[in-house]
Amino acid sequence: MVNEPEIVDVVVVGGGGAGLAAAVSAAQNRASVCVLEKQDRVGGSTNLSVGSFSASGTRFQARKGIQDRPEDYAEDMVKFDSKLLTGDAPAMRLLLARESAETLHWLESVGVAFTGPFLEPPHRLARMHNVIPNSRAYTARLQTTARRLGARIITGAKDTELITEGERVVGVRAAVDGEKREYRARFNDAERRLRRQRLRRALAAWLIIAVATGACILGVRWVLGQ
Repeated sequence: MVNEPEIVDVVVVGGGGAGLAAAVSAAQNRASVCVLEKQDRVGGSTNLSVGSFSASGTRFQARKGIQDRPEDYAEDMVKFDSKLLTGDAPAMRLLLARESAETLHWLESVGVAFTGPFLEPPHRLARMHNVIPNSRAYTARLQTTARRLGARIITGAKDTELITEGERVVGVRAAVDGEKREYRARFNDAERRLRRQRLRRALAAWLIIAVATGACILGVRWVLGQ
């Protein structure tokens, strides 16, 4: 038996660094948000990562007189291990590079502190910013901010599956406290177009944090009625 569905604007599956960043950014843009995390606490693999954040064009670089360009950052990414570039998406690499500085500064705005930058070969310039004191700071600050903004975080959400209508994703089904529950998106064409516009930055933040923290994000999904 499935209980009455909970209706929200955005459902995020996965409460690691990327999922929490998506939740915070969506909530900052006045969306109602529900985060579903299968473990009994948030954090995911972000809490196990080194916590470094490579970025181009940051205030930390400017303070040290480093002039950097996103195009150079994207080019240097290829130098790490060309064998890993199977299925590479150059446009996504460039998006990551272009949004990296703003995302780092956004993380600072929610209380995450960094030091650096440090040189990390084969990067030509110092781009590695290290989180203080460790990677758990990402999820601690993001979780606090998400809750303050009204996001609902549900832990122990097992067996999540997408709910679809035709080709459209309309929600998520999960087992919580031994009961099947549904979390569905609120649909209104005018509101949906506005929310998509407002949440584009949130999606960019999700991408950057998923990559920059080294997190293995397996199931962060947006339910926006696409």
